[in-house]
Amino acid sequence: PPRSTLSSSSAASDVYKRQRYDRPPYTSLVRGIVRARNLLLRGAERFVAISRRTEAEFLAAGLPRERVLYLPHGVDTRRFRPATAEERAGLRTRLGLPADAFLVVFTGRLLEGKGVEVLLEAAARLSSTLPRLQVVLVGSGAGQALTIEDALRAQAATPALAGRVTFTGRVDNVEDYLRAADVFGFPSFFEALPLSVIEAAACGLPCATTRIGGIVDVIEHDCSGLLVEPGDAAGLAEALARLEGNPGLRARLGAAARETAVRQFDFDGHVELYRELFELLASGSRPIAGP
Repeated sequence: PPRSTLSSSSAASDVYKRQRYDRPPYTSLVRGIVRARNLLLRGAERFVAISRRTEAEFLAAGLPRERVLYLPHGVDTRRFRPATAEERAGLRTRLGLPADAFLVVFTGRLLEGKGVEVLLEAAARLSSTLPRLQVVLVGSGAGQALTIEDALRAQAATPALAGRVTFTGRVDNVEDYLRAADVFGFPSFFEALPLSVIEAAACGLPCATTRIGGIVDVIEHDCSGLLVEPGDAAGLAEALARLEGNPGLRARLGAAARETAVRQFDFDGHVELYRELFELLASGSRPIAGP
């Protein structure tokens, strides 16, 4: 068989930061493992970068331009699609969500580094000024080493948030919660390219998220969403308040997010690009140009 191999990467160094292993005596061991991994991967004939930041990291590491291909995640833009007002109302009824709430949804694992505690802090700051604000956390941290689900449940039980936060646990119908929402909140501290943000964009949701990693490949500030700095609960609260008070802004940002998702991150197109890439690698030809 051909020797061609393929490797992809994420912002692993960011994930490592702020964790309990980022200190002696683990530091030297982790660095050694990373060096060994990099030596092994340098033999790959092509490297797939799922974000522009990852692409830049590959090139900065000295990989030849022709061996690096920018090819981000794709999502099913038919499954993840905008809801009409009637569909949104029906989904809220079926999911047991308040019909008249300003609904902010987060989807993902409830783990350290996802910034969910920052989202709840921002909601608490708005408790007296946005009485309709409700936060829905779609996902779970159960059974995972970096879970903060118990801490989040305690935070949600404080007076400012009591009755304002819904925990769904793991669900298969993530798109239903997105399509029932008004805004997507995703204040993560580090990401390579989060599928959650792409799925929300495909649903036509305005995103209040952070200016990090591959998120900026999907969301442009004040064009398809609002970007804040990681950990900035006050800035996130301001972004949510701005979106709540301006339905026209939500519609404009959501439409632009949907257009970006369809144009750059549609699943069918990315499957075809991967198929072409594998065929070209097997034949020894040059790689395809990315999207």
